[in-house]
Amino acid sequence: MKNLVCETLSCVGLKKEIHSNFMELSEGQKRLCILARSLVAEARLLIMDEPDASLDFGIRNHMIQIIKKRVAEKKTGVLLTLHDTDMALSNCDEIYLMKEGRIVNRISSKEESLSNMEQRQRKPKGN
Repeated sequence: MKNLVCETLSCVGLKKEIHSNFMELSEGQKRLCILARSLVAEARLLIMDEPDASLDFGIRNHMIQIIKKRVAEKKTGVLLTLHDTDMALSNCDEIYLMKEGRIVNRISSKEESLSNMEQRQRKPKGN
């Protein structure tokens, strides 16, 4: 287990912080630490609520790349909420748009062109 923890911390860029106090990490490092904890569990499905919220572009992009790598290597499923539609359109296979707690549209990046996806994300079904 210790090897897996070290490997995962290295993967998220926190190997040097292995003995650091969580409360003394930067906000971005805390988010990456939480992601690492989730990855160590080796769950078949990760459920994440805005994992990129309040992070700068570099850390947001790094986090999304780590998640994508995990999906590719371990065939892990990921269900996440994002408010950044551009981030979702460029990184997610299936996107469900919601309004007032209801799904109003579904976009599949594997089946649709980028221009069609952008058009559909601007105009949900029924509008």
